[in-house]
Formats: sequence, structure tokens, C-alpha cells
Amino acid sequence: AECICPALVLNRTLTDLQMGGNRLKDLGATALANALRGCSTLMTLNLFDNWIAAEGATELSEALRCHSSLSSLCLTLNPLRDEGVEALAPLLSSHTNLTCLHLFYITFGR
Repeated sequence: AECICPALVLNRTLTDLQMGGNRLKDLGATALANALRGCSTLMTLNLFDNWIAAEGATELSEALRCHSSLSSLCLTLNPLRDEGVEALAPLLSSHTNLTCLHLFYITFGR
């Protein structure tokens, strides 16, 4: 994720980012979250099967809270567990345009 982040910081037109199956883990998810903070046009973010856990989910949630255009988020097949899902709660409660959230196979439980 680190190699694409500088381009994401500069991009002001990106609406759909598909990065499934890249083994980003928490470190890559954090780098991606930081890069996406200024990308206000993002509507769809697909991060399925990236080994993202609670730390990465927390960073993504914080970064995406200001994205009023985000309507679809996929975190399927990531070991979020309960802590990661709890980290997403503020995003869900404050984000009125988010209409599609995919959390299949996220390993509920501590």
C-alpha cells in the first residue's frame, strides 16, 4: 500500500478503490487510511481479504469519517474481531451516505 499512497494523496477525483487480496495488514491499512484522508470523492472502498485487524480498522474508521461521499465499504475476510467492529461504530453512526457495508467472515469474538 505504501507505494500507491503518494498518488492517492494527490488524487482529487478517485471514486472507486478496489484493493482486495493484497495482504495490507494493519500497517498497510494505516498507510492507506492516512492517504485517503484528503480524497473526499471516494464512493466505494473494497479491502476484502487484506488481513486487516482492529488497529487497521480503527485507522480506517477515523480517516473515513469525513468522507461524506462514501457509500460502500467492504472489509470482508479480514480478522477484525469484536474490537475492529467496535472501531467502525462511530463511522456507521455519523455516516449517513454509507448504504452498503460488507463484513462477511470477519472472525467475530475476542
